[in-house]
Amino acid sequence: MRHFYTFPFRYARTKATQPTLLSTRVTTLAAFCSLPTRTPTLNSTLNPLGTNLTTTQSFHTTRAAGWVAPWKRRQSPAQPYELVKRHPMVQSESSRGALNYTGRAALLFGMAGCFSVIMLAGLVYSVMDYVGNDMAPVDDRIKNPGRMYLISAAIRDLVLPDTQSALNYLKEASKVLAKSSESDDAKIDSSKEATGTKLEPGDPALIELYLRMGELLDQQGQWMEAFKGYQLVYNAYFNNPKFWAQLAKAYWGEHPTLAFPNSDGQADTTLTTQQHLMKTILATQVGAVLLRTEAYAEAKDYLGKGLQNLQQLDNNLSNSDGNASVWHTWIRQSGRWVRYDIHDLHFLELRLIHTLAEAHALQGDLDTAYTLYKEALNRLTRYRAQRQQALKLGQISLDTIDTVPWHWRLINRYLMREQIALSPFFTPATASQYLSNREQYVPRDQDELPQWQDPRPIDNWACLDAQWMDRLGELSYGLGRREEAERWFQEALTLSDTSDVIPACAACASVVLGHMAVLAEKHCQPREARIYWQSATGKAEEAEDLPRVIYCQSQLDRLRQRPTSQ
Repeated sequence: MRHFYTFPFRYARTKATQPTLLSTRVTTLAAFCSLPTRTPTLNSTLNPLGTNLTTTQSFHTTRAAGWVAPWKRRQSPAQPYELVKRHPMVQSESSRGALNYTGRAALLFGMAGCFSVIMLAGLVYSVMDYVGNDMAPVDDRIKNPGRMYLISAAIRDLVLPDTQSALNYLKEASKVLAKSSESDDAKIDSSKEATGTKLEPGDPALIELYLRMGELLDQQGQWMEAFKGYQLVYNAYFNNPKFWAQLAKAYWGEHPTLAFPNSDGQADTTLTTQQHLMKTILATQVGAVLLRTEAYAEAKDYLGKGLQNLQQLDNNLSNSDGNASVWHTWIRQSGRWVRYDIHDLHFLELRLIHTLAEAHALQGDLDTAYTLYKEALNRLTRYRAQRQQALKLGQISLDTIDTVPWHWRLINRYLMREQIALSPFFTPATASQYLSNREQYVPRDQDELPQWQDPRPIDNWACLDAQWMDRLGELSYGLGRREEAERWFQEALTLSDTSDVIPACAACASVVLGHMAVLAEKHCQPREARIYWQSATGKAEEAEDLPRVIYCQSQLDRLRQRPTSQ
C-alpha cells in the first residue's frame, strides 16, 4: 500500500507548479481518483454516496465500478482534447479587442498613411527652408505671412517657373509689408486687415520686392507696369543716400540671413562696388523698357548713366591692387545672390551699347547706330579672347540653359525677336514702323517662347556677333550701301550656321535668311527670295520657333501666289 500512497504524491511533484503545498497534493489525488474534492480524514476517503470508506475499500470499490486510470483512457485522434463549450456571452466577451484580417489591414494602411504624411510634411518643410535660407534668402526681419509669400514667389520663379503666379505672390507680400501707401507710386494696397511685418517705404527688402516685380512684368511684356516698379527702385538707388547704409547693414550687419557669400574670402565686398554695379544693371533694365515704349530720349538718358557707372567701376578695378582676371563680387538680384566676374561686366557693357544703338536707330540716327554697333563688335572680339583664355585656365566655367540668369538671356531673346517682322529696313522714313510691326510677333509671356531645355554647357556670347552683323547689314542698307549689307548678311549667316551651340543659332539663321529674302525681293529677284524664305522656314522649324515658322510660311505663300514673270 505504500506504493499507492506515494505514487500520487510523486506524480504531483513532477507535474504540479507548486508541489510543496498540501492542498495541491490533495486536489491532485482527488482528480486522480475521480472523486469530489473534499479534504479526507486520515486513512479514509469519501465514496460517491458520501459514506466513509477505508482506503482499501475505496480503491477496490472504484475499480469494481468500472473506473479506468487516466493513463489508460483512449482518446479520439480527431479530437485529442475535449473542447470546453462556453456560453455565447462568454465567447463574445473573450474575443473583444481581437483584430481580424480586415482590421489588421486597415491598421497597416493607417500606419503607412501617417508615415507618408509625416515624410511629405518633412519634405515640404525642407524645401521651404532651403528656398528661404539658401536659394532665395528672405530677410529674417520679415515674419509670416509676408515670409511665406516671398518664399512661394521664389519657388514659382526658380523651381516651378510661372511668372504670373510668382507675380501674384509678390503682390500679396507687398500688401503685407508696405507700411503706408501715401508715397507709393505703384499703388500698393496696405489695408488694415493685412498683418505681419511692416517696413518703411525705402527699406532695402521692400525695394528688392519692387525690383523683382518689375523684372517679372518685364518678362511678361507689361512694360509700362514694369517701368513703374523700376522707377521706385531707381529713386532709391540714385536719390536716397540712406538706402545704401541700410543695405550695408542688411548685408553685413544685423541680418545674418542675407550674409554676403564670401566663402573663398576673395570676393569684392566694398559698398562702392555694389553701388556702381547695381546702378548699372538697373539703368540697363529701365533703358530697355523705355525703348519698347517708344520713349527713346528717356531711354538714352538712363543708358548713358549706366555706362558712366560701369566706366567708373572699371576704373576702380584698374586702380586696385587685385588681379582683374579673378575679380568677382555678389549682388542681390531677383531675390537671390548672383555672382558677377569681370567677364559679366564686359557682357553688361556690350548689352548697354547694343540698347543705346537701338535707341539711335529707332530715332533715325543711323550713322550713330552703325558706329555703336561696329564698336560693340570690336569689343566683343577683344573680350571674347580674354574669356576664352580664362576658360582654358579654369578661372570660369560655362553655364547650362538652366543656370544662365534670365537677364543674360534677354539680349539674345530680344535680338532674335525684334528682327522678325522688320520688312523695310532702317530708313529715316520707316523707322517708326519698327515697333508696331514687331509687337505682332513678340509673345507676351516667356512660357510662349521656345523651351530650350538642353543640359549641355552653353555660351551666351555665341550668337552676339552673328546678330550684330545682321544688324549692321540692316543699317548699311538703310544708309544706301547694298553691297556692304549683303556682305554683312553673308558673314552673319556663316557664323550662325557654323556655331550651332543652342537652337537659338538656328533661329538667328532664320532671321538672317529672312532679311536676305527681303533684300532679294526688293531688287526684283523673286526666285531667290522664295529660296531664302523656304530656308528660313526650315531653320525656324529646327529651332521649334512657332511664331517664326508662321511668319516665314506666310511670306513664302505670298511669293508663290505672285506671277512668275514678276
